[in-house]
Amino acid sequence: MKLRYSLFYLFIMLLMSGCANRVNSVQALTQWDKAYGQCLAQEQNSSVKFPEDDAWFHSLSAIQQKHVVLYIYQEKMYQCSAQQQAQLKQALTAEHNKTLLKLFDEMGFLSTPDKTLVENLDSAQLHRLSQSISVFNLGKVAEQLHFRER
Repeated sequence: MKLRYSLFYLFIMLLMSGCANRVNSVQALTQWDKAYGQCLAQEQNSSVKFPEDDAWFHSLSAIQQKHVVLYIYQEKMYQCSAQQQAQLKQALTAEHNKTLLKLFDEMGFLSTPDKTLVENLDSAQLHRLSQSISVFNLGKVAEQLHFRER
């Protein structure tokens, strides 16, 4: 009888510890979803304009300018929910949930900005420019800078 009780107790403890991890990842996913949704709303409602008087930016070729804008956009969106992304990644990793980690990674939700876009540019100037702007609407900035005409 004692052995049966001990096995039952062990089973319940294992089940509860599994549930705790699951709740942890669900909570992390919920928090990330809320933060990411707020970032998307901020991006959609943004009236932020890209600095028009930046000499370094205007010295770049048209393709380099597009790459800089895209990189800074990715950076701002990544930074907007970075804490929640890190918590989600940690929770999914702790659960060994490779399927969701792969899905989020392939969709770019847990990825850092693509540094290959700006790898040959002056990183100090890029950082300075990035610091001067907050989350922005990519479509509006593309219009502002006449990217569709180039």
